[in-house]
Amino acid sequence: MTAPLFGYMGTKRYLAPHVVRAILNVARPGPIVDLFAGTGSVSTALAQAGRDVVANDVMAFICCLQRAQLLRIGEEVTSTTADHILSHASSGIADRSRRFAARRKLDRDAISAEPARLLDHMSRVSARPVCSDPQDYNLITSYFGSCYFSTDQSIALDSLRQSIDSLFPSSEESTSVNHWSGSTVRDIAMSAWLLTAHSVSNTTGHGAQYMKATSATGYTRICRNWRRDVVSRFMAYFVRLLGRNSLLSRPGNRVAFGDALLFFARCDSDSPFGAAYADPPYTKDQYSRMYHLHETLYLYDYPAVGGIGLARNDRFISSFSLKSRALDSILQLVKACRAAGSPLVLSYPKSGLIPLQEEFLYLAAQDGAEPAVTTMDELEVRHSRMGAAGGFLPHVQVVERVFSIA
Repeated sequence: MTAPLFGYMGTKRYLAPHVVRAILNVARPGPIVDLFAGTGSVSTALAQAGRDVVANDVMAFICCLQRAQLLRIGEEVTSTTADHILSHASSGIADRSRRFAARRKLDRDAISAEPARLLDHMSRVSARPVCSDPQDYNLITSYFGSCYFSTDQSIALDSLRQSIDSLFPSSEESTSVNHWSGSTVRDIAMSAWLLTAHSVSNTTGHGAQYMKATSATGYTRICRNWRRDVVSRFMAYFVRLLGRNSLLSRPGNRVAFGDALLFFARCDSDSPFGAAYADPPYTKDQYSRMYHLHETLYLYDYPAVGGIGLARNDRFISSFSLKSRALDSILQLVKACRAAGSPLVLSYPKSGLIPLQEEFLYLAAQDGAEPAVTTMDELEVRHSRMGAAGGFLPHVQVVERVFSIA
């Protein structure tokens, strides 16, 4: 099984083999829909098992990552393409380095001093107004420089983004809710850029907030993070993504962008789906807050932001993470799959936000033309917490319930 692109909160990496077996047990002919695709632990496992996959997610940056690894590229792309992007970005890096020379020096002085000075420096810089001219390509330097990233890292990331946008312009069609998107060299480049930003970011693994120098350990970690090189990592991720695409892409794979609850209502496919897999959020943590940094980097739209973490104000709010609405949302999802004639495999932890019982799903599934058969398996697996609610713990043991409705 291919490792995920990066650690993701609640990843199903350790559950994927069991989920894939459950899906294949109920699947009919046709592509399998991963309604909450995330970084693709289940989608990629299904693709490796020889099944066509539709990876759906409500976050645009996730859809970009999925296109890069699951969809056939419609043009020739090699590592030379990455060299071209880096060469094109070099003048922007040099120009921005001169323009932001004073801030670069403040960064260097701060990480060469004691933790209190770095903490003060980060607080002063992150309190600045976050606005900029989109034509200048300074979003990261303006919003997230000297906190999530060093100024040098921000300069390199902004320059690379300008280069990618210039060489491989975005297509409005690729972000359409109803578009069955294909992969392009832009998706590979953008995904390499996003993974680079993720790998150098000064965070606990997600992007809800940046780490501060409140202790000697925090100070050391920030200094290490801020010294990570952007350019070499971009090249490495670009080459890695080409390999993943060669391994995982299939002509029948698709990527869809939008709310899982509306997937069947909005999709424009005339062919039936073999099955659907749902891994809805199961805590009060909103993924759009935990990964707001990644979404803003991808959209690069200079949004209104707020809070300590500078999260975008227009982020998506999932009803699955609201205790008062979670059960209704799950039952609505069951009914939508039944109406579409699609078997459903749903995973949900025993300790999730709501006590999901098999009888709830059985009753909701009886709306179909034929009575549904539901089964439930329980198994203990590791979940990645990525510093989510409850404290920073790398993993937690969870009893996962896997429901099959066919």
